[in-house]
Amino acid sequence: MWILDLPVPSYIIKRPGQIYIQTKHWASITLKRFYLDASTFQGVPEKINVWKREQKLIDHIITGSDFDTESCRRGFGFEGEVLQCGSPRSDGLFREKENRNKVFEYYHLNKNCKALIYAPTYRFSKTEGKTAAESRNIVLDFERVKRALEARFGGEWYILVRLHPSVAAALKEVEKPDFVIDVSLYGDSQELVSASDILISDFSSILFEASFVNKPVFLFATDLEDYLLNEYDLLIGYHELPFPVAESNEELERNILGFQGEEYEERVTAFLEHYGVHEDGHASERAAQFIVDTFFSV
Repeated sequence: MWILDLPVPSYIIKRPGQIYIQTKHWASITLKRFYLDASTFQGVPEKINVWKREQKLIDHIITGSDFDTESCRRGFGFEGEVLQCGSPRSDGLFREKENRNKVFEYYHLNKNCKALIYAPTYRFSKTEGKTAAESRNIVLDFERVKRALEARFGGEWYILVRLHPSVAAALKEVEKPDFVIDVSLYGDSQELVSASDILISDFSSILFEASFVNKPVFLFATDLEDYLLNEYDLLIGYHELPFPVAESNEELERNILGFQGEEYEERVTAFLEHYGVHEDGHASERAAQFIVDTFFSV
C-alpha cells in the first residue's frame, strides 16, 4: 500500500496488488484551483503529464468535505472511490499544549510569550515562468505587527515565519529583528500552527487549518490584484473568506487592533458549515479503520 501527499516519482512502477491512497498536502478545503483543474498549468505540459500519470495510478483519495471531494475529482481527474473521512494531516492541530511545548523548546523560546505564525506562499518566477517558484512578497512590517499584537492581545510576542518549502531559503536574505524566528525548515507545519496563537497568510491554504482550531487568521496580500491576474485561479472569492483582508501594513495593523473575537468566530463557523468542513482531530482514525476493514480484514 502506498500513502502519499505528492505525486509518485516517475521511476516507480505500480505493481499488481499495490494500492495507492492519495492524501493531498492540504486540508478539507483549499483556496486555489490545482493540477488538472488549474488553467495556470494548461500551457505547462510537464506539469500536466505528471498529474495525468497520477490519475491512472490513484485508487483512493482522502478528502474532508463535499467541496474537497469535488475539487479533488477535478484537480486529479479522479473518478474512483473517495474516502471522505476528514484530513488526517489536520489531526495534529488539536494537540495544542503538546505542540506548543515542542516548538517552543525546539527554538528555545520563552514559554510565557505568545506567537504569531506568518506563512505566505510562493509566486511564480518572473524569469523562468510557471515551472519555477520564487519569494517576492515578504513585506510584513514586523515591528508594526508586533506593536499591534501587544496593544490588542497583550503580552510579549514572537513572529514565526514559515515560507513555502520551494522558497524556504529566501528569508535568510531578509533583515529581521530578534523576535522574528525563521521556522521554514521545521518538519511539521501543523505543529507550528497549533503552537501559535494567531496566523497571517496570503493565499496559502494553511490559513484554513488555523481556523479549524479557532485561532484568529488575518489575510495580508499586497499584490492581491496581480496574484489574481497572473498566479492561480481561486475556488473561493478572496473577499468571501471569513478572515479580515489587508493589502498594506497599515490596513493589517487596523485589522489587528480592531479584531472582534465573537464576530470573527461566528463568521468562521458559518463559513466552515457552508463548505461542510467538520475537522475534529480523529480523521486519521477513520482513515486507518477504512484501510483495516477494506484491505486487512480476515
